[in-house]
Amino acid sequence: YEIRPRDWSSDVCSSDLSVTVVLAVAVVVTLRMDLGPSLARLVEQQASVRISRPVHIGALSLQLGRGRVEARDILIEGRVPTDRPFLRAARVSVALDWSQLVQRRPRLIVTDIEADDWQMLVERFADGDSFIRFRSPGGPSRFDTDVRAIRGTHGQFAFEDHTAPWSILAPNLDIAVTNQIGRAHV
Repeated sequence: YEIRPRDWSSDVCSSDLSVTVVLAVAVVVTLRMDLGPSLARLVEQQASVRISRPVHIGALSLQLGRGRVEARDILIEGRVPTDRPFLRAARVSVALDWSQLVQRRPRLIVTDIEADDWQMLVERFADGDSFIRFRSPGGPSRFDTDVRAIRGTHGQFAFEDHTAPWSILAPNLDIAVTNQIGRAHV
């Protein structure tokens, strides 16, 4: 019986490969691509037209590994410039079903919207409220849109009725709204 020294080279190569694969996956999953200020301004303009009030975005990026579009430092202004903002959010991340965009009748399927560190203020005045209303840009739509889920974490909701007057504040709020088969669930 002869004892031979163990060949560690194959074990070292195998562990080097494992570490390399783990690092490569980590880089791809966490990699962000800044979409630049010009695209952020275009998104701001389009959103502002759709809700008839100014929208501001601090930064816009694409998370390559997760396939999500992420906006940071979002602000939706109140009804008029002197009103307080309707919404502020530190981060909003949107996941899309990209496969539905290449059909004969394209569908924009938003599978998930995540908002983090947000504050929403709804005010009621004698002439209406500050809730946003989505409007069509005119003419037939080029594609259908469907939002499947919205989640908000670390948020705050405030309602102020200036006609009553009364108000309510809900701090430390986490919400989840899903839309399955045309029915919304809160």
